[in-house]
Amino acid sequence: MLVRDLMSREVVKIQGDLPVADLCDLFEAAHVHGAAVVDSKGRLVGFVSQEDILVGSMGRPLGPSRGSNRPPSRRRGKKEAQQAVVSRVRDIMTAPAVSASEETDVRDLCRMMWRLRIHHVPIVRRNKVTGIVSTLDICRAIAEGTIRFKGAPVKKRGGER
Repeated sequence: MLVRDLMSREVVKIQGDLPVADLCDLFEAAHVHGAAVVDSKGRLVGFVSQEDILVGSMGRPLGPSRGSNRPPSRRRGKKEAQQAVVSRVRDIMTAPAVSASEETDVRDLCRMMWRLRIHHVPIVRRNKVTGIVSTLDICRAIAEGTIRFKGAPVKKRGGER
């Protein structure tokens, strides 16, 4: 199965200058947990999730893969951390965003999501966002029988026999 057969085509797309407070309202209203961040031409530049909001609001330094282009500083004092106000999506988004094409095999996408420990992947065609796949999309497809995995025995955990 290819990603194009699984992806949700309704994607929340925002720009990096959106205030984080407005992003929280948007997530609640749209019942989503993440959004693609696009530039003025609609090209994918990042991704922002509820986790990004949480981590950003805690005043913790963000590493290069967690929304900041500068490495985290160990010398950052408590007072400076308290003064660090996260106000815009660009301050907390993950950039560049991890993405996949519509032609990606769903198994490869699942492996990537598991390896990177991410729950949403924007789907792009020619740098434009055409869809999104979340872990919930994958769970839904398995529950509905759309995805069936053949040949791999189920591994038993711990003391199960």
